[in-house]
Amino acid sequence: MGLEKRDDPPDVLFPVPAYQQNYFGSVSNFGLFFQKFNRYQWLKKAQGIDLKAQHSWNNNKRGRDRTDYEWSILENQTAHAVVMKNAGAMLEKFHEQQIACLESFSELEAGILEISARSATHLLTGIGESTPTEVGMVFHRNMGIPYMPASSLKGAIRYAYCINFAQANPEKVSKGMIEESDVPGLRELFGSSDAKKAFRGGFAFMDCCADQVPTLKKDIMNPHFGKYYQNSHERGPEEIESPVPIKFLVVEKGLTYRFRGFFLNPEARKFEELLIQAIKTALTVLGIGAKTAVGYGRFDNIEVTTDSIIKSIRDKKRLEQECRIMAAQEKKKADEQARRDALEEKKKAEQEARKQQIAEQKEAEEQALKSAIDNAPEGIEKDLLLFQKNPQEQMAVDLYDTYLNSLSTLNEKQRDLAIQLDGYLKKLWSKKTKKNKLKRHAHIKKLLKT
Repeated sequence: MGLEKRDDPPDVLFPVPAYQQNYFGSVSNFGLFFQKFNRYQWLKKAQGIDLKAQHSWNNNKRGRDRTDYEWSILENQTAHAVVMKNAGAMLEKFHEQQIACLESFSELEAGILEISARSATHLLTGIGESTPTEVGMVFHRNMGIPYMPASSLKGAIRYAYCINFAQANPEKVSKGMIEESDVPGLRELFGSSDAKKAFRGGFAFMDCCADQVPTLKKDIMNPHFGKYYQNSHERGPEEIESPVPIKFLVVEKGLTYRFRGFFLNPEARKFEELLIQAIKTALTVLGIGAKTAVGYGRFDNIEVTTDSIIKSIRDKKRLEQECRIMAAQEKKKADEQARRDALEEKKKAEQEARKQQIAEQKEAEEQALKSAIDNAPEGIEKDLLLFQKNPQEQMAVDLYDTYLNSLSTLNEKQRDLAIQLDGYLKKLWSKKTKKNKLKRHAHIKKLLKT
């Protein structure tokens, strides 16, 4: 988002190096622009050259041809406020980080605190910050939006804590000087301001931002007695001076802010209720920021939302625990399925290996049988090998008949061949019951016994 286009006077100097001038129209951090990227002009004086802020100029003509220009951060605030909305995503991350911090301290059993409040009036913080507009404002370094620093909140709430004590104990205050140790919880919560008795406070304040990117508005203060305020008017304030309007930026009202912090020790947490009352007093009675005497920095709709944030933390933990349980269950199922798949793959691999082994063994046996047939002499032994290679019923019968017709007695070699033949016949005729086959088989058995 660039800045609005405007006519510029000649001889304008940037307070940044020349190579950075191209970034002037594309600055997305409004705080950086507010403090750094402002226009200046060299103005010659009788005694030399001086550098002053450039707010208005003209085209050096008169009459109808004269054109007056005005440019400043205040006059162009609308365009820059649009630029500031670039911080929306960072603001959301800012709140997430603070809640995560509270969550971590909640896990350590340290007390946490969150209070929500809506700004009932305009807010002005950091009025003393250095800026080309003379009336400053404090902006978050990274987001470039107005915020309330933790240190400022701590000081304002500490003051409110003392005010509450004084109102509740007027008799003690009326007696004279009150020491820090006389105010219960003051040193425990905020620490000691005495350098000789340094004591760390037991409550840590956090920077405060609105729930959404704030809108800036132009406001004005119009002092009538400038010389009197500068101690240069001898007769005091008189209605003879001309008012000098001073424009400045303020944060629009109606935004919800989150005041967060956490306790560092159990001693400080004992004074939690007193701390909450001090925060409410600071927000509603005293005000936060600058110009509180004229009504700035007031809040309403104050609500202690610690329970809700604790509930959200617990819900988040429960959800995370459920997610972890579901993830563990899913992992267990996946591991079991992977184990079954691995066993199945192993079984298939073993089956394939067995098949491969059987095939190789069969191939080796066939090779050995083929080699034996090729090397065997003609006769009953070779016929028996051929029968082994290609067993057929008729060949077995022919072998059997060969034994009956040519053998009356069996030598050792013939007996071994008959035993082999008997085994082949068992396999060949195991499920057949033809009589002639059974007779032949029985005859071989009788022959083997002789």
